[in-house]
Amino acid sequence: MLKILGNFKKYAFCLILVGIVSMAASFWNSARASIRSNGADLQKSNGADLQKSPHASSVISGIKVIDINLQADQALFYLLQNLTSPDVRPGGVMASPSRTSPDYFSHWVRDAATTMNIFVTYLEKGSPSEKVVAFKLLSRWVDFERTLQRLNTMTGLGEPKYNLDGTAFNGPWGRPQTDGPGLRAGVMIRMAKILLARGDVSYVRNQLWCNDCVIVRDLEYLRQSWRVPTFDLWEEVQGDHFYSRMAHFRAFYDGAELAGIMGDVNYKNTLAWLSGLALDELKRHVDHSRNLVLPTINRVAGWDHKQSGLDVAVLLGILHSSHPGELFSVGNSVIHSGVQKLEDKFAASYPLNHSVKIARTAIGRYPEDVYDGNGFSGGNPWFIATNAYAEYYCSLGQVGAGKAFLERSAYHAGRDGRLSEQFNRFNGYMQGARDLTWSYASYLSAYIACTGKLPNLDAILKGKFKTVRIQTNHKK
Repeated sequence: MLKILGNFKKYAFCLILVGIVSMAASFWNSARASIRSNGADLQKSNGADLQKSPHASSVISGIKVIDINLQADQALFYLLQNLTSPDVRPGGVMASPSRTSPDYFSHWVRDAATTMNIFVTYLEKGSPSEKVVAFKLLSRWVDFERTLQRLNTMTGLGEPKYNLDGTAFNGPWGRPQTDGPGLRAGVMIRMAKILLARGDVSYVRNQLWCNDCVIVRDLEYLRQSWRVPTFDLWEEVQGDHFYSRMAHFRAFYDGAELAGIMGDVNYKNTLAWLSGLALDELKRHVDHSRNLVLPTINRVAGWDHKQSGLDVAVLLGILHSSHPGELFSVGNSVIHSGVQKLEDKFAASYPLNHSVKIARTAIGRYPEDVYDGNGFSGGNPWFIATNAYAEYYCSLGQVGAGKAFLERSAYHAGRDGRLSEQFNRFNGYMQGARDLTWSYASYLSAYIACTGKLPNLDAILKGKFKTVRIQTNHKK
C-alpha cells in the first residue's frame, strides 16, 4: 500500500445494533461511544508523532507482554473505531486517520475489500448478534461502493481511491488499478453465497447480483479491461501484476460459480472461460530458472528498480485470491520458494532482525524498497507483510511458525495495541500512517487462520474491553 502520490481512504457509519435479543439503539450508542473514546489520546497525533509517543513500543529497551489474543481484540477494536468515524460517510472504509505526513485519509477500493472480508467471516461464523452487526457493516459498504461505481471518474471503475464523503478523487495518481474491482467483486460474491445459504435470496438478487448491481458492474468492467496494463498494489509500477491477475482470476472463477447458482448459465460459461484465460496469464509469471513467481511482467511505466524478483505482493495475491488445492495456492512449491527467499533477504538486510531476535523475521515489501512511510530514506518492515507470513504458515498447518510472526507484529505494536503502516528497520518504532486499517485487518485475518477463533465482537460492542497491555518485569 505505498500511496506515494498522495492521499488515503474513507469511511463512516454508525453501528446500530438491531434484531437479535432485542438490542436497543441506546445499547449501540453506548458501545460506539466506548469504541471512539477508548484510546482517544492518539487521535491527534500523526504518523511521525508515533515514533516518540509513549504508545509506540521500543524494541531495544523496555518491558512488554506479547499476547497475540489481546492484540487481536485490540486490532478489532481499532478497526471498528476507524469504521465508525464521524468523519466518514457510512459505508466508507478509512485507510487511516492520518491527514498529513502522510495523508492516507481516503477510501481505497482494494483496502476496503480486504478489510470488509473480515466481516464476511463474522457473517459466516460469528454469534447471532455478531452476524447482525456484520451484515449492517457489509450492507452499508455495498451501498457506498454502489455510489462510487456511478461517479464520473477518470478511469471508470479502475479508480484506486475515492474521497471519504463519497465523491471522486480526480487528482494525479497511479491509475488504473484493476485489482480493486476484482477484490471487491470477490468479497461480495463470498458474501452473496453466505446469504443464499441462509435463504436471503432477495438481498442478493436486488443488491448484489443484478444487471445494475455492484458485483455484475465489476465483472463487466473486468471483462473489458482485465488485460489493460495496471498499476500494482504499491502504486509504483504499471504493467501486468501477479497480485492483480489473481484478483481477476478469483472474480471470474467465483463469479461463474455464483452465476450458476443464480441460474445465469450463459454468463456462467462466459466467466468460466475468462477465468481460464486469466489462469493462463498467471502461469506466465512463473520464472522456472529462478524458481520464483515474478510480481510484475511487461512493465510499461513507473519505477524500474525492482530487480530481485521478490515481493510480498505475490504472497498477498495468494492469500487474498486463492483457494486450497488450486495451482496457485499456499501449497505451491514455487510460491514457497519465493516466501523463503524474501524472508532470508530481510533477515540479512534489516538491522532490527539482528538486534532483536524475538519470534520470527520482521518482513517488508520487497528488497529494493525505499519508501519509509512519508519519504524515501529506505524501506522498513510492514505489519501487513509480517502478518501475511503469519497467515501463510498457519494456512500450511505450520501453526507454530505462523504464531511466531504474529508475535513479531504484536511486539512492535503500540503498548495499547495500535498498529501503524510500518515499523523502523533499525529501532522497531512504528512509523508511517497511524492506525492503518489494513494493518488491523491483516492481523485479524492471520489470527483467524492461526487460531480458528474470531475475536469477541460482542464484548467489544458492550464496552467490556481494555486496550492497555499489562506490563511485567520480564525483560526482553
